Amino acid sequence: MQTFPVKLSRTPVTVAILVLIPLLAAAIFIGPLLLFPNLADWVVMATIIVMMISAIWIVKYIIKNYASANAEVDMDENGIQVRLTGRSMFYRRKNYNSSWQGLENVSSNLDSQHNRRFYSIGFRRPQITLNVMPEDEVSDEEETPFGAALLEHVARYNSASEQSSETKIRQQGFYDTWWAHGITLFACLVMGAALVLHFLTPERVSSWRLLQAFCVSGMWLGTYYVNRRQRQ
Repeated sequence: MQTFPVKLSRTPVTVAILVLIPLLAAAIFIGPLLLFPNLADWVVMATIIVMMISAIWIVKYIIKNYASANAEVDMDENGIQVRLTGRSMFYRRKNYNSSWQGLENVSSNLDSQHNRRFYSIGFRRPQITLNVMPEDEVSDEEETPFGAALLEHVARYNSASEQSSETKIRQQGFYDTWWAHGITLFACLVMGAALVLHFLTPERVSSWRLLQAFCVSGMWLGTYYVNRRQRQ
């Protein structure tokens, strides 16, 4: 039996925070800018910088302190067990366990901003996905000890001759899902719309507002394409 300490989170909670907090911050800061279009450029620039710093700090704080919980993962040839060892307002259930046959998807994903990896573990019943992150810092090409052990168990199970394609564990990444593609498309549309409006109505979409749209969208696009390139 192998045991690893990790941070646990769930995809819906993480996605909601990543999407809603920046949108809320943008609404709070950009609303006044739209009401006063003749503000000096330095005021607009300062507001955008404060908005971005605030959104990033709030997202990191909420994810670290509320959206993730301390947990331990036990693995052996029979299956996997994830046990919460700390409290969290988002996670009432304290224990998740399954045989390898009961897993639908397992993937390794890179958090390039922190040089860490997190692993998505999808269960068949109940149909939920957990994201677990070890504390180890790694380079783009490295796996954590936890990840190496997890992927070895998955490969061993999938290579068994008696397993059909329906029961094999898929390895679809966090950034391969439909909603990740949707957010990426939306980010591209925002950048394109901001660029067009900047040239058509420069008095309403200034260079600083164009920069803001590119910075906010670029943070997601950068992480998305780094992970996609690694999986090719």
